[in-house]
Amino acid sequence: MPTERLRTFFRYLLENKADSSGFAKSLEKKVMRAKIPTEQWRAQMTLEQEMYFIKKHAREDGYAEGYRVAVAEKEEAVNEACERNKLENARKMKTKNIPDDVIAECTGLSLEQVREL
Repeated sequence: MPTERLRTFFRYLLENKADSSGFAKSLEKKVMRAKIPTEQWRAQMTLEQEMYFIKKHAREDGYAEGYRVAVAEKEEAVNEACERNKLENARKMKTKNIPDDVIAECTGLSLEQVREL
C-alpha cells in the first residue's frame, strides 16, 4: 500500500497529472489549495468556518426544539393517563354506590362528569 502511494506521488511529480486513485486526488487537491492566493484562501476558510458554525447552531437549535416537543408530548400523555385514571376510579366508586359528590371530591372530577358515568 505505501509503495503504491509512492509510485502515485512520483508519477504525479514527473508527469504533473493525477491518476484516478483517491490518494492522487487528495494530493491534487492539496497542491491546488497551495496555489490559491492567500487572501482568497482566507476568505474561503472564513466562509467554511461560518458554514460550520451555522450548521452547529442549527443542530443545537434542532436538538432544543426536539427536546421541547418531547417534553410537551410527555406532559400531554401523562395528563391523559391521569384523566383516564380519574374516570376509571370514579366508575369503580359508582359501582360501590358511593355518593356522586364524594366521588367528585375524591377524584377531582366535576359533579356533572361523575353523574354522566
